[in-house]
Amino acid sequence: MTCAGVPGDRRGEPRGAPVPQTPDAASNIIGAATWSADAQKLIGRIGLESSDDGLLAGSDGFQIADTAEGSGTVIPGSVRSEQAAVSGSTCS
Repeated sequence: MTCAGVPGDRRGEPRGAPVPQTPDAASNIIGAATWSADAQKLIGRIGLESSDDGLLAGSDGFQIADTAEGSGTVIPGSVRSEQAAVSGSTCS
């Protein structure tokens, strides 16, 4: 078999790493996630990582409170709104 003129047993990844002769089929199904600098989190790009990203990722929490001037110290009793973070699913 040839692909783009290269014999199948000599194919490699773009970085030059050899492609294993017996690739793990599950990796194609599970997929991949990469870090998004804009969103500041992992985002599923392909496979189950992509299709179930909302389930796997969970959601960020937040707290809105008054802080002491010049510091990030929360003034006790000043929390106006709060939501706990929700962990993503492990799909187990």
